[in-house]
Amino acid sequence: MLLMDRKKAESLEIKTYARLLSYAVAGVPPGIMGIGPVEAIPKALNLS
Repeated sequence: MLLMDRKKAESLEIKTYARLLSYAVAGVPPGIMGIGPVEAIPKALNLS
């Protein structure tokens, strides 16, 4: 996956396959590492 500005992709003639609508950040304690997406995905969906 490569993220860049749409105008830059067009200038480089790179085909666009998806568009990023929103994102979210969530922190979890180190003892339960790996479940960050459980917290971040609902936040991102609520923002989109």
